[in-house]
Amino acid sequence: MQSFRTIFIICLMLFMLSPSFAQQGRQLRRQQGNQNRYRQNCGIIFGRVTAASTGETLPGVNILIDGTNLGAASGLDGYYIIRGLPAGAYTLRASMIGYEIAETTVVVSAQTETSADFVLKESIIEMHEIVVTGTGMPQLYQNTPVKTAIVNRDMMVRQKVNNLAEAIDFQTGVRVEGNCQNCNFTQVRLLGLEGHHTQILIDSDPVVSSLAGVYGLEQLPQEMIERVEIVKGGGSSLYGGQAMAGVVNLITRRPAKNEFSLDFRNGSIEKSMDHRVGGTLSRVNNSGACKTILFATVRQRHPYDHNGDGLSEIGWIKSQAVGGNLFFTPNDRGELAMQFHYIHEDRRGGDKFDLPPHQADIAEWTNMRRYGGSLSWSQQPTPLFDYKAYVSFALTHRDSYYGAGQDENAYGQTDNPLFVSGLRSSYRMGCHTLIAGFQYSADAIKDEAPAYARMVDNSYSDIGLYLQDSYKIGLLEKSELVYGLRLDKHSAIQSAIISPRVALKSSLSNALLFRGGYSTGFKAPQVFDEDLHITQVGGEGQIIRNRDDLREERGHTIHGGLEYQGIVDLLGLKLSINGFYARLYDLFLLTEADDPATDEFEFYRINGAGLRVQGVEVECGVRCRSLELSSGITVQKSLLDEAEPNFAATTLFRTPDLYGNMRCAYEFSSRLQFTCTAKYTGSMTVPHYAGYIAAHRLEKTKTFLTFDFIASYKISLGALVGTLSAGVYNITNDFQDDFDLGMHRDAGYVYGPLVPRRMLLGFSLGQGYEMKGDKSI
Repeated sequence: MQSFRTIFIICLMLFMLSPSFAQQGRQLRRQQGNQNRYRQNCGIIFGRVTAASTGETLPGVNILIDGTNLGAASGLDGYYIIRGLPAGAYTLRASMIGYEIAETTVVVSAQTETSADFVLKESIIEMHEIVVTGTGMPQLYQNTPVKTAIVNRDMMVRQKVNNLAEAIDFQTGVRVEGNCQNCNFTQVRLLGLEGHHTQILIDSDPVVSSLAGVYGLEQLPQEMIERVEIVKGGGSSLYGGQAMAGVVNLITRRPAKNEFSLDFRNGSIEKSMDHRVGGTLSRVNNSGACKTILFATVRQRHPYDHNGDGLSEIGWIKSQAVGGNLFFTPNDRGELAMQFHYIHEDRRGGDKFDLPPHQADIAEWTNMRRYGGSLSWSQQPTPLFDYKAYVSFALTHRDSYYGAGQDENAYGQTDNPLFVSGLRSSYRMGCHTLIAGFQYSADAIKDEAPAYARMVDNSYSDIGLYLQDSYKIGLLEKSELVYGLRLDKHSAIQSAIISPRVALKSSLSNALLFRGGYSTGFKAPQVFDEDLHITQVGGEGQIIRNRDDLREERGHTIHGGLEYQGIVDLLGLKLSINGFYARLYDLFLLTEADDPATDEFEFYRINGAGLRVQGVEVECGVRCRSLELSSGITVQKSLLDEAEPNFAATTLFRTPDLYGNMRCAYEFSSRLQFTCTAKYTGSMTVPHYAGYIAAHRLEKTKTFLTFDFIASYKISLGALVGTLSAGVYNITNDFQDDFDLGMHRDAGYVYGPLVPRRMLLGFSLGQGYEMKGDKSI
């Protein structure tokens, strides 16, 4: 631990003393003269953004200058300003969710101010969100060559999601599954691959460690999320190891105006209650130079016993989370950003919740604390060049108990500090945009579980260098080619690994796009999230260990598809079809090595031969002014090169060949809204280990079809706006019906929907407000 504190201090000092940051400090004293000389040849663009339907000003609209990363966001009064522009012609694009893109070209002269106002019309198709994950630079969704699924804040609010797991669960090709009957450990599957193949990012930084990944999907609250971007396929060329199946990028919130919100929710599964309170407060000063947002949440979920055997199928949770973001813009071209969050969760499953864990027949208990944050400095010295220096950290500590039969020795503890630092820059040369970067990460895991003779004390580091070129083809730039590679030297791998990628976008017409590409990934042989969870099977703890000769996984993905977005008979229509083929080599597999003389049910992770996953995703969406319908379906097949060692199976476990979703949002009036979702999960093969049953066997599960319905009604409370919400999740109560019973159950024999029928009542309160007498910084 001491060594990582030293690394963190050194990284922070290097960051503070780096030329970019140190020069910025000196410039605060001598900048005026330099900027005056520079601005003699520069001009300013300013303007106001309003809504066409109402004439009211629109805050938070993104105004970007085409071909650069220069831009601004409109303030509380709808005005924006972009300073320090060399003389010349510029094309500006204004975009905001729910509105059509507006574009204009202006000519800037030296030492002049040029006005460019925008009037935005409401849109019935959504393709105007800005995404960053696929290429590492901000682009409008319709312009990015890498297909990106987006979960925006409006969608999360409508569906009343609580956390990251619930936010991404209704995306095509994405499955969030439960893996433990006791503690409800969850993981996300992309391309059908297990959770450790997917990299979870926070603001594009890989700071969700192995320990945090055990329960992290449910611990990251929706209050901290602005949107989630999901890119499927190998992503190691930008984000290093773990991105074999793809990346899930949580983008934290950035305030656009002064506002606050309070949200009260009460859920229930029969008599088991789930209480939650959350709130946010954002503050933007008059000049827009300083922006802050704070959030806090508290949750208490009571255990639920579905089959009446006295043991929980859904565990007890007590959690608190608090955090915030600060953005400070000291000059026209630079920004300092800080993010911090603290999460505490007490989670337990099993029985006898009123007694200490070791006095229960079965208990899986964790008390986890996570401190996470980041500090970054971004600057654009010229319209053609920008850079970002950053350092991020996550410190996770867990006290735990995984045991059965009132074992007093089954307590343990785990520490997992993680630090990431790096430098990224981009430079535009005509039709080319070059991105180059350096990233260093240090990850340590110290885990003690004396009852199972498990003592893990491992440290990992990775140094990555990457280079990427984005080439816009043709005079009209209707096609774009992105190609690049990353060189990684991971401490757990003997040789350096090169991860190339290429992606192509071509506009076949104004409404029809082709996207395709080739990407690669690798996975280092280290301790993973499921290794730090001890499932109770037949009264024993299931332990996973890595073989000493375990090699890294490698793989590549090929994908391509067509997407249509246009207006047909006053309806916004979206249709897409995307095919994918993934090939993995030296696949990680588990082989049983149980010793009857111990209380361990032991597995070793070994390298298998390989895996092929191929499939098709089809999506369809229709939107008018008050109604939005969207649906998606995934058909895929996964085949192992050789049968896995325990059951001689040749397909991936827990991966259906067919699954899909549907969402309908209807705005009956400005006050009343309805949201309905449906989810289909096809049959899959699940391993079932002996304990409650006499011998190991494979089970073929049934199919599931669930429906959710949520209604929201807004009421005026003077200067405040309140929203009453009521809903039913899993209306059909389609839930697993063959759980094991008693203390000898296989707690890992879990599949299908995460919860049975659940009721929801909620009330939220909010208001946008202006702070009087605020002084600019």
